[in-house]
Formats: sequence, structure tokens, C-alpha cells
Amino acid sequence: MTPLLLSVLMNKRERIDMRIGAFVILRDAMPSFVVLQAIVHQLHDEHTSQLRTLAYTSLVSMAKYTGAYQQRRRL
Repeated sequence: MTPLLLSVLMNKRERIDMRIGAFVILRDAMPSFVVLQAIVHQLHDEHTSQLRTLAYTSLVSMAKYTGAYQQRRRL
């Protein structure tokens, strides 16, 4: 199922609601690190602000929740 959802997410010819749906399902399915890397890589070329913002905020929230996020401290 993951390869199918990734292909929908990364296909810029798909409707945006389908791509957002694919991202939400992937996000909620506890994706592997490799899948997360593929999503992050896709964000670099993403032109749709809705999907880019949703993915970015979701990934930051996941990182904070899992403890993988380290906030920069100002000196």
C-alpha cells in the first residue's frame, strides 16, 4: 500500500485532494524512515502550498512528538 500512496503523493498530475489524502494516510500509518525521507525530498520541489504546509507542519509535529526534534538555542 505504501508504494501506491507514495506514487499518488509524488504525482504532480494528480488532483491536490488525492495527493493530500495520500499524505494523510501515509502520515497516520507510522511510516518508516525511508518513506519519511522520500516525503521530505518531495517537499523540495513541491509547488502546492497546501500540501507543502501540511507536510511540513506534520513532520515537525511528528519529530517533536517522538523526541527527534531539537530546538535551536540562541546564545
